[in-house]
Amino acid sequence: MISKSLKSSIHERTRSLFTPVLGRSCAIHPAVLATFVVSGLMHEVMHFYLGRTWPTWEVMWFFIIHGVCVTIEVEIKKKASKSGWKLHPMISMPLTVGFVMVTGIWLCYAELIHCGADVREIEEYVAFVDYVKHCLRIV
Repeated sequence: MISKSLKSSIHERTRSLFTPVLGRSCAIHPAVLATFVVSGLMHEVMHFYLGRTWPTWEVMWFFIIHGVCVTIEVEIKKKASKSGWKLHPMISMPLTVGFVMVTGIWLCYAELIHCGADVREIEEYVAFVDYVKHCLRIV
């Protein structure tokens, strides 16, 4: 649902805005970047509400890095497909997952630990278990 909303509200509008200036094939790049920037801002707001601390913009950088990498990947795939070359999914999938995990731990998870969200989450689980134990004793 979120990706459809971002596609219709950000990606398609940005692409149609840049198509007369850059052409249809190059207008995808600012559209992808704009979509990742808006998603990054939305995630910064979620981290702000979750951590109750001012943003460090690390989550935003995560999305900017991934937006730039996606635009580079699009261009590489365009050029590679013209020559008939394609990277096998057994290679591309682990590379993609590894890249997302490394950058996610580096930029996103570290911020959650910094603001103490992991400790609060464990405390909430403990409180929930205590509540369930209390309810089962009453019955």
